[in-house]
Amino acid sequence: MGVFLERGGLLYPEYILDKVLDGAYLCADTLLVDKNIDSLVLPSGIEYLNFSHDSLQVRELVCNSELHHLYSVKKLPEKLYLSKDTSEELLCNIIYIAIERIKGEISDREYQEHRYSIGAMIGRGEYDKALEVYRSPDKKGLLERALENTEIIVY
Repeated sequence: MGVFLERGGLLYPEYILDKVLDGAYLCADTLLVDKNIDSLVLPSGIEYLNFSHDSLQVRELVCNSELHHLYSVKKLPEKLYLSKDTSEELLCNIIYIAIERIKGEISDREYQEHRYSIGAMIGRGEYDKALEVYRSPDKKGLLERALENTEIIVY
C-alpha cells in the first residue's frame, strides 16, 4: 500500500512509497528512512539507503550485498553488518562518511587529500584506486580513528 509523506504541511502525491516499517519507505531500489530507527535489516533489492535528513540515525544496520550507497548520513551506525560481497563503492562511501565525521580532528593536509584527491577518485568511480590509498600503511591510523565508534561485522 502506498503512503504520502508530508513535507512542510503539504502532501506531495509524487512521493507515493511503500511503507516497509514505521519510518522506512520503499521506492524501487531505494529505502528512505524518515525517523530514527534502532535496528534495520535491508531487504534484498535495496541498492540505496537515503535518510530524509542528516540528523537521523540507525543504531544497528544490516546491509545486503546489493547496497551501493548511503545518502545523507552524518554518523555511521554503532553496529554495521556488511556482506563479504559488499561493493567497493559502498566501502568507499562508508570510509568517506567516517572520515567526514572526524574532519575537525585531523590535519588540514589529511582532510584536503581525503576530500579532494580521494573524493575525486570516488566521484569518477575509481573505487579500487581509492581503496588502495585507504589501505596504505600511512592511512591506518586515520581509518582506525574514523571507524573507532562503529563495530563492523562481516557476514
